[in-house]
Amino acid sequence: MANRPKLVGLTGNMGCGKSVVAKFLSELPKIVVISTDEIAKDIVSDPQHRNKIEEIFGALVFDDNKPDFQLMAETFFSNPDVKRQFEDFVHPLVWQAVDNRINELPDDSVVVIESALIFENSNRWRFDEVVLVTCKQREQYRRLIVERGLTPDQIDVRLKYQLPADQKIWQSDWVVHTDGSIQDLKTEIVNLHRQLIQHL
Repeated sequence: MANRPKLVGLTGNMGCGKSVVAKFLSELPKIVVISTDEIAKDIVSDPQHRNKIEEIFGALVFDDNKPDFQLMAETFFSNPDVKRQFEDFVHPLVWQAVDNRINELPDDSVVVIESALIFENSNRWRFDEVVLVTCKQREQYRRLIVERGLTPDQIDVRLKYQLPADQKIWQSDWVVHTDGSIQDLKTEIVNLHRQLIQHL
């Protein structure tokens, strides 16, 4: 292994359980999880970026000096120009923050970087290995409707920006299925962890 941490991309379409997998992995030895979504939220919430965010989304996106992430998401997914502007602004800042965090970590770490659009944004090159989290479409829609309050139409709009899982599986090193019980998933994660920390 090179003199740096092992970099593992953790990806999967919305509603497939990526964040749950990230949480379980973060509780295991040698694993450090970095969420690109959380970094992006921190960037948007930083007062130094408020003018740029308002330029992209409009002043109404701030409520009592705090960003309205739900309104931002609705605008982001319904307006391709806003989507492009925001991605052009935030993605370089996110990956710079990720790199800074990686540079602080011991070389024998496994850094799991949770990011939904690794393949869509041509970021596969950043990682030594990629883990794809997936589930059956019916379960995916159920979770998004019940747990996030989205309508089927809203789900369809958002998923059109994500590649189908079958186009990601062949590009991934590991695939985690989240259709079963929590105990089944934990067993799968323990087995994955064993593979990830090999050859450190």
